[in-house]
Order: sequence, then C-alpha cells, then structure tokens
Amino acid sequence: MRGNSKPYFKIVVAAIALAVFLTASTGLCEDKKVMSQAQELLKTRITFSCREMPITTVLMQLAELADIDILPSPKVTGNVTVKITDVPLGEALTNILAAHGYTYVATENMIRVVPVSELISVKEKITTEIYRITYADAGQLAAELKPFLSKNGTIAVSVATSNIMVTDTEQRIKAIDRFIEEIDRQTPQLLIEARIYDVNADHSFELEPEWFLQRNTPITEINRDRFRTDTTFKVDAANTLKSQDAEGNMEAILELDTGTFNEFEESDTVTKTDFPTFRSKPIVGGSFDPTNGGTLQFALFNDAISFNLALHILESELEANLLANPRVLVLDNEEAIFKIIREVPYTESVQTVGTSATIATIQFKDIGVILNVKPHIARNDMIRLFIQPEFGVQVGVNESGAPEVDTRKLSTTVLVRNGQTVALGGLRKKEMARKARKVPILGDIPLLGELFKSEVENEITTELVVFITTTIVHDTRLSEREEELLKKTYFEDAKPLVLDALNKIEERAGTAGKKEEMPKRTDVEEIDPMVLEAFEKINIR
Repeated sequence: MRGNSKPYFKIVVAAIALAVFLTASTGLCEDKKVMSQAQELLKTRITFSCREMPITTVLMQLAELADIDILPSPKVTGNVTVKITDVPLGEALTNILAAHGYTYVATENMIRVVPVSELISVKEKITTEIYRITYADAGQLAAELKPFLSKNGTIAVSVATSNIMVTDTEQRIKAIDRFIEEIDRQTPQLLIEARIYDVNADHSFELEPEWFLQRNTPITEINRDRFRTDTTFKVDAANTLKSQDAEGNMEAILELDTGTFNEFEESDTVTKTDFPTFRSKPIVGGSFDPTNGGTLQFALFNDAISFNLALHILESELEANLLANPRVLVLDNEEAIFKIIREVPYTESVQTVGTSATIATIQFKDIGVILNVKPHIARNDMIRLFIQPEFGVQVGVNESGAPEVDTRKLSTTVLVRNGQTVALGGLRKKEMARKARKVPILGDIPLLGELFKSEVENEITTELVVFITTTIVHDTRLSEREEELLKKTYFEDAKPLVLDALNKIEERAGTAGKKEEMPKRTDVEEIDPMVLEAFEKINIR
C-alpha cells in the first residue's frame, strides 16, 4: 500500500500547486483589469457645454457623462465657460483644469482634482548633508541657501563652528553642492593705501597733462608706418630726469619720452610687443597705457611713474601737509573706511531732577575727513573702485550749542588697473590765520621790541587732495621651491650671537663651580656635539 500511495501523493501536491497558481493569476488579471478601468473611463468621449458654471458642478456633470467618480479638493473654486464636442474625458479635464491652475490624479476607481501646488508626485529620496564652511560667512550663506530648499526642506546653521546642515531631496542637495562650491572659496584681498594731503590752495596744483598728448592712436593702426622711435633710447633715462630740467625744455622731454621722428624702411620691423619698451617709463605728470598706443589717463598713475617723486614735489613746492597715510587690507567687495576726525562734544539736552540736581546729556559730533573705499576685482587685472570722501569743517554753533558743520561729499566709481593710483581733489576750506611780523633786530629788543611787532590776520584756503592706490594681494603661501630655499637659508649673522651667548654661559658655569678660566669659543666647530647637532638641524653651520 505504501508503494502505491506515492503516485497519489504527487498528484495531490501537483493539483494544489496548480490551484494556487491559477488563483494568483486570476488575482493579477483582476488587478490589471481594475487599474485599466480608470484609464478606460478617461478615454470616454463626451460632448458638453456651459457658461459661467461653477467648476464643481462641471466636474459632477462630466462624472455622470463618463460614469466615473470625481472628487474635487475644497480649494478648487471658480466658474467655467466651455464647449467640447466628442473629446476624451482625460483631454477635457487636462485643459479645463490647467486653465484654472488645477490638475487631476487618477486612482484605481476615481479621479481626484487638486491645485497644481498640491500635486502628489513620486517621493524623492531625502538626504542630509553637513557642510563645513571655510571662507564664507556661515550665517549669511545659510540665508542665501533658503531659496534652494523645497517645501519640506530644512536648514540649520552653527555660526560658532561655521557648519551648515541641510535636509532635502537629492536633486536639491546637488544644486546646493554646486552653489556652495562656487561661493565658499578663498576671496582675493586688496591692499588699499590712501595718502591724504592738505594743500595750500594759493599754489597751483597741476600735473602738466599736456606733456603726454603727443600720441593718441594705436601703433598697429594709423601710426605704424611713422611714429617716434630712437634705437639709442635708454629706458632708464627717464628715471634720471630732474623736475627742474623739465620746466623749460619741453622738446627735450618729448624726445626723451617718445624718441625722434624717423621714417621706416622696408627692412625695419616693428611689432606690438616692442612698443611697451619705449613707453615703460613715462615722465611724472601722467600715465600711459601701452596697449592703446599711449592714450592719456588723466589723474591715474601706474607703476611706471615715480609716484614718490610726485609726492615729493607736492610736499616741497606746494606746501602740502600729509594728514594721514593709512594702509588697510580688505576682502574683495568689502568696504574699507578711513577716518581722520575730531569728536566735538556738545550738550544735547538738560533735565532737572528735584529742585537743584540737573542731568546733562552729552553727544559727540565727528568732524573731519571720512573716506569710504569699496573695491571689486574685475577681469584682466582691473579693479573697480567705489570712492566716497566726506570732508566736514565746523563753521560755528547753533542756538542750542551744537556745532554747525559744513560738509562736502563726493561719490564716484572708477576703473583702474592693479597698482594704479587715482587722485581726488577739489574739497576746499577757508579759515582765518594770524601771522606775527616784526622788524629784524629791533623786534628782539626787550620791552621796546613790542613796538616793532605786529600781527596780521589772513584768510587761508586749503584743498584736500587724496591719492588712493589699490593693489591685488595674491596668494601669500610659499611655493615648494620657496620653502626649499627657506630651509636652506644660512643665518650667518646668528653665529657671533650664538658664540657670545655660549661663552657667557660657560663663564657663569666656571665662576659657580671651577675657578679656572674657561677657554673662549672662537669658532662654531669648537661647540659641543649636542649644540652642533642643533645647528645642523636649523642649517646655521
């Protein structure tokens, strides 16, 4: 019996397996059939028309025509005017709803109508990233990242540790990655040097710009076949020119600066790269750009001009007083502020407490020179400067005792090359000054000398002249070659100091212990091996 039961058992198992398979297949077919019913209903062709009918009523009538359930969101409102003829329900819904900012979502047996903003899309993977901010301001950067976040995205910032944590979808995180990569980088720095002079306006202050109006066309265009040149011209000759020699010898200056007129033969060759050699040392008083053939840049000085010489003439000949020479290192697109001010106190208000006590409120008014400079590094080694000087002078006091200040402001934006200097002037003030006079010898006689002395009160006009030089500070880190050279540096000057220190130490040790005189160290080779080893490590030997 056992042997005959095995075939029956196998048949039973096979039958059960077949039944399970058929049942599952039937379920899958039914599910597929159910899912296809909603799609099939959206293909139902309908004909419908209305005028200014509430959209919810329109949806209900369309649902009746297609025999499908439609559920509108409470936010779906408005009136509809439409006329459709033999159009699939899905196409009709898409166009009617899109015209009012709505859309629909098809489920198994019904359609749900919602605003586009509430459309439930496929869920994206949520991820969290922590960014370590190195150069940028973490708080400011976090505020700039908020527009990148989705509706459910979050951002947290730790200003103390410069960390930003962002939680959002992968696509949003990728966009934030690119933004931070561009923003969080080392910002270039600029060295701004300002020289502020107070010049006596009775003396003229001109830089003789007419010296350099001899060429204003590019060599490669109009003047290529004929321009000033001299094969014996020495570039350094301009450095030896004295200011007093330039006053009455204009032709000599022009010849020195530009050479003499020479006609070129066919064998002569001139290239654009040769031109800056002739123009590299212009005379004090102007500035040329070699790339455009020597066009004048008024009130700008490049590094080819002896800027110190110009200031030397300013101080000696024009009775200029250097008020300040501040230097400040500032980041790109950040504002640098220079102040040369005097705080003038004044009583703003007085309060009486009780019968006798009074309380006075003292305020201070800043009077003087305030200079705001905001640089921006542009392309091609150019710098855009926003300059705003403010010059205030106290002219009196008002009825309440507060100082009356005459203020002059100037705002300008200029474009200069790296290392160039811009000059600002025209800020003038007038003041009365007393000057003592006396008759020589007689004015020095005791008692009687007062009869030969007098005081004269004159009105003096002074002008504020500001020179601003802006230089881009490149990466200050040492290269590998520079570090290697630094390690090999020999500190020869340190040898005598080290020997003297060692001799003094040994003298003290001998005085404290042994009475015999210790030999003087005269060479590094006589120093103990331990000290020699230390010297070798720092490359002093």
